[in-house]
Amino acid sequence: MTVILEITKSGETLSAQLTGQPAFPIFAESETKFFYKVVDAQMTFGRNEANKVTHLIMTQNGLDRKAQKRNKTGEPLPVAERQEMSVARDIPQKYVGDYELQPGFIITVTVGQDVLMVQATGQPANPVFAESETRFFYKVVNAQIEFKIGNDGQVEGLTLFQGGAEMSAPKQ
Repeated sequence: MTVILEITKSGETLSAQLTGQPAFPIFAESETKFFYKVVDAQMTFGRNEANKVTHLIMTQNGLDRKAQKRNKTGEPLPVAERQEMSVARDIPQKYVGDYELQPGFIITVTVGQDVLMVQATGQPANPVFAESETRFFYKVVNAQIEFKIGNDGQVEGLTLFQGGAEMSAPKQ
């Protein structure tokens, strides 16, 4: 199911409504930062060079989720076609492990038959395909994973990009 965050204005009041939930007013902290009073969550609107809003970042429960603005008809922006590339055989092996996206929700990365496999809690394992040495994409869903490498060369975590959100998960 696709979750949409709709921002509306009535008079001087801005409201935000997630799919399947009621609309709640949001309050300005600055020109680009807003917050709810009904839940501990904040939104920061991002702009491009032409000063047009292009996205927002929702911060809640320690997680930042990025949501791209949709076009005027409500359609998602087109997805760029991804190009699979080969990586050295030892590259996928260094990503093996568990990554905690949120408490109780783990992304487990394994290697099976020379393919990187990713499994989220309660979901089947699916292969992901390299588009760089650190960034991989699914073919079964529009989602990508990028591994974060520290200055010491060790894997620190990953970021899951899905549905316009960016969700970070440290390696356990």
